[in-house]
Amino acid sequence: MLEAQRHAREIRNKFRNPEFARVDHGINLKHRPIKHLFVVPPPPPEPFDFHNDGHVESFGALIEFVYPDQTTSEEIDRYPSMDLIVRVVCAMTGRRRLDLFSQCRNLPIARARQTAMYLAREMTLQSHPSIGRFFGKRDHTTSIHSYRKIKTIIDADPEFAKNVASMRDMISSCVARG
Repeated sequence: MLEAQRHAREIRNKFRNPEFARVDHGINLKHRPIKHLFVVPPPPPEPFDFHNDGHVESFGALIEFVYPDQTTSEEIDRYPSMDLIVRVVCAMTGRRRLDLFSQCRNLPIARARQTAMYLAREMTLQSHPSIGRFFGKRDHTTSIHSYRKIKTIIDADPEFAKNVASMRDMISSCVARG
């Protein structure tokens, strides 16, 4: 047992010695690598456009590919785009489109943004993460909170519920017109 401990100690000491590492492995642990003076930066990633109007068609094609027997492109066409929802909410609340995508937390702007997120979840096939990304690269929990908050306000305030219903009707009529 004593000889095994001595052998283990020799091995540990051998690997602790930087000279051993340099000689055996060609690495000098005391020497820092020289940084190259002329480093070519990688090309910047192409920006992803979350406000593209064509995302509904590509999403519909994806749904048809995944579920060919259950969903058709005609069914996908009856869902509004998130851009249409944003335009209707902006028109009905008197807010600018940029306000809905900004980081502003003022109650009127936040309420309009939450309403748009609620309608997007109710009227489209989009998930909470995709809705959050659409509205200024927000987290999916923001979309979940918005959905629950507006649902609670609709249950408590009949005037607000009537406004949301009129927004939903306007969006539905726009989709029906094509």
